[in-house]
Amino acid sequence: CSSDLYDEALALNAAVVTSMQARGAPDVAIARASVSDYGPMITLGRVDEALEMLKACREVFERAHDTEMLGMVLDALALAESKRGHADVAVDLAREGLRYSYLAGGVDNVRVSHHNLGEYLRDLADQPGSALPHHLAAALLCAAIGAEGAEDDSVLAAAEDLEAGSGT
Repeated sequence: CSSDLYDEALALNAAVVTSMQARGAPDVAIARASVSDYGPMITLGRVDEALEMLKACREVFERAHDTEMLGMVLDALALAESKRGHADVAVDLAREGLRYSYLAGGVDNVRVSHHNLGEYLRDLADQPGSALPHHLAAALLCAAIGAEGAEDDSVLAAAEDLEAGSGT
């Protein structure tokens, strides 16, 4: 069962984090290890737990001025808030995550942030016209960096934006 795999992944990562804490690893390293739990937590319906963990990681990354991880954790927070039905909060967090992704300079993270912001704008905020430039930017970045498969997702999302914007 897939939920068993997610539970196992969380248990294994908990053991890693506990070991890191026991040997006095830096808070940033522990937060980097912890943040990967958000996906399985959300998939298992443990959204509130994921949200609290992500907020704690955000504080660590803010103190460390780790712009790359701030961008990633803000995108993860946006996903968690979207699952809670908080469209405005999810869009705001995704915009902030995109800003940090640009500051960090990681092209793939910028691509992912653009794509995700487009999804939230179209699906949660009912703003397909605002979503379109983000999906197109993600598709162009995919083409520029050769991210196979991801380009198709962003192009299809842009087509969905156009369809939703035309009312058909």
